[in-house]
Amino acid sequence: MHIDSGGTPARTIDQSGIQITDLKGLGSNPAITRYLESRGIDLAVAKSYCQEVYYRVGDKIYFAAGFENRSGGYELRNAYFKGSTSPKDISHIENGHNSVCVLEGFMDFLSLLSLRKQEQIQTDFVVLNSISLAERSVDIVKGYSTVFLYPDHDAAGKKLLEKFENAGLNCVDASGIYKDYKDLNQLLVASEQLEKQPQHQHRPKKSRGLGL
Repeated sequence: MHIDSGGTPARTIDQSGIQITDLKGLGSNPAITRYLESRGIDLAVAKSYCQEVYYRVGDKIYFAAGFENRSGGYELRNAYFKGSTSPKDISHIENGHNSVCVLEGFMDFLSLLSLRKQEQIQTDFVVLNSISLAERSVDIVKGYSTVFLYPDHDAAGKKLLEKFENAGLNCVDASGIYKDYKDLNQLLVASEQLEKQPQHQHRPKKSRGLGL
């Protein structure tokens, strides 16, 4: 068992034991919607990139928010589970831009877009889905003029930044926008909590992220 960035105990299952039984658009399952909202994710943003994934493990059916990778596998998240289906791979979202944002996971990706909803980021995106897959992204991001990297503030995130810098990429460490938090999602959740405070209390301005 491990703790996801939202602070919820999350169990993991060997991805080879997961069989997808159905895919639906976001919004039909209140539990999935509540989970995304608990992470501060704007549902309108999530609907463009995620689906409700229903999957079987043994003789039991479960459901989660799913984010597809470039090989057709899905990253799965709900309040109690963090895992993926086979095949495991990175996700590459191409919008025809010369710069790219690289994020560790899809919750970071959705968090960035939620933070910047009013002023959309004009870049392509690479979501690693696991730091262990970072090497697969290097050849892709070499094709961009600028690489904006959003590493977690931990040892693994530091190694990720070093890997990209050592690869000779024009890499910008964008983690300064969440310098007081482990990752983008923690910043987003904290920002949402501040927004809910009474108007007479002082509220710092919500960060919109790195200007691109």
